[in-house]
Amino acid sequence: MESIEKKIPFICPSCKSEHMVTCYEQLGPNKKEEVMSASFLQWDCDSCGHKVKLVYPTYYCNIEKEFVVFLRPNVSDVSCITEDEKEMFNGYTMRLCKTADTFVEKVRVFEAKLNDRAIELLKLITFAKIHVGNDTIQDIYFYRISEHGSLEFTLMYKEDIDGIDIDQAMYQNVLNIVTDELPSLEDDVYCIDLNWAGAQVV
Repeated sequence: MESIEKKIPFICPSCKSEHMVTCYEQLGPNKKEEVMSASFLQWDCDSCGHKVKLVYPTYYCNIEKEFVVFLRPNVSDVSCITEDEKEMFNGYTMRLCKTADTFVEKVRVFEAKLNDRAIELLKLITFAKIHVGNDTIQDIYFYRISEHGSLEFTLMYKEDIDGIDIDQAMYQNVLNIVTDELPSLEDDVYCIDLNWAGAQVV
């Protein structure tokens, strides 16, 4: 599936100059690098250089890997995805993300051919362990698989950013738990995030 872009009018919040900015109705593998780096959300004002993060409803679809990730900022639940949208991607792995950061992360996870339920549970375990010694940690995101095969995560602290490598074996252990102990997901849209992971261990 190719990306579809559109131009929309936008006023720079800094210098108030008027511009036409590029947004995407849909995103495909031809924009994979822009999505995984989050650069597709970045807009720089030609007049004053002010940088703006544009967050808007869109989706990323990879037909070959059969997954679609919807970005719907600040929605409450998956009911925002229409029946027509679900029918369009029937048989695909369908996920809803409520923030730009989780949208980018989810695309990274699926493009790396990882199981997102295992990733979210692994993140929860890692977050909890780190929080015991440093309660300033605020979030954790999957980044990539390293050249050595380990999983790299970004750690977001209150006033700092760091990273951590997690061995592939740890991921496989969590994946086995997902496969053996959690029920299979039906053909529907799901919001699989840290809140979902927390609900699995309550």
